Amino acid sequence: MMLNMPTLRQLEYIVSVAKLRHFGRAARACAVSQPALSKQIQEAEQLLGVVIFERTRPKIQLTRMGKVIVEKAQQILSEAQELLHLSSEVKGELVGQLRLGVIPTIAPYLLPPLLTSLRQEDARLQLILKEGMSYPILDELRAGQLDLVLLALPIHHKGLEVLPLFEEPFVLAAPSGHRLAESGSIEASELLGDGLLLMAEGHCLRDHALDVCGNVAREDMEIQATSLTTLALMVRSGLGATLMPASALQHEMAGAQDISLRTFATGSPHRTIGLIWRPTTVRTRLFHHIGERLQAIVPLLQASLPQGIDGPEPLFTLCPMDSQ
Repeated sequence: MMLNMPTLRQLEYIVSVAKLRHFGRAARACAVSQPALSKQIQEAEQLLGVVIFERTRPKIQLTRMGKVIVEKAQQILSEAQELLHLSSEVKGELVGQLRLGVIPTIAPYLLPPLLTSLRQEDARLQLILKEGMSYPILDELRAGQLDLVLLALPIHHKGLEVLPLFEEPFVLAAPSGHRLAESGSIEASELLGDGLLLMAEGHCLRDHALDVCGNVAREDMEIQATSLTTLALMVRSGLGATLMPASALQHEMAGAQDISLRTFATGSPHRTIGLIWRPTTVRTRLFHHIGERLQAIVPLLQASLPQGIDGPEPLFTLCPMDSQ
């Protein structure tokens, strides 16, 4: 006996209202009239025998059961999308929609060459990009709102597949006149007592920098940046020194005057860049292909390093292409 169940379209409407907390905006996002959307959601509530939304002003609220239903609806919609990708995955085609989450300290430097490479191969792959900090975009990945995430490792990823791609070195950047603006390589012990400029709370680059030198250096608590561009401008303005990932140097420090760039004599501090996805996906072949395209960008990153870096050359190192 066939059960009367909500349709995928009704689930899409429910998820959209839950996300936007507004029936009118959800209707516009779904390209449907508000009365039609409201009617479909009411029918779904009747079929399920629960109230999903508290229709109060000025903001729509989810009921307790509504939160559970929205979570399940997201999972169902994600699985339905997977069905659409089965044939293209078998054929090895770069087609369909791909929702990619990227952290801000990677996006400006890796996405342009990646997008160019993928479009040259097959323009039928529609990339929808979401920039955000690590744990929020991982939550969206788990909820089925994203298909793939590009970020810096290590990070808590229980229940997810991880594909390390390459190791990226850190470089110390210090303004002219700063105690650390000297020639030659640097030892971690030289950071003792200096207040480093770091990213604001929530950025994984902040954690990586503290891991590198947290035992000897203190943070400049008065100045925190929300982007690498802001961090670079602070250094260029003489406000202090910082650690920067090598991929950002060409964009953020190119043409900078009176800036000292130094690598570490020992230890080669770095971060690992990788891809993460849900283990239930049918698009593993596509994700590995994107990983290969990202690895192919690494020689370009290496070649684009600015001149005048003191110390051993900062080297990008490829990781074996085996998901964990």
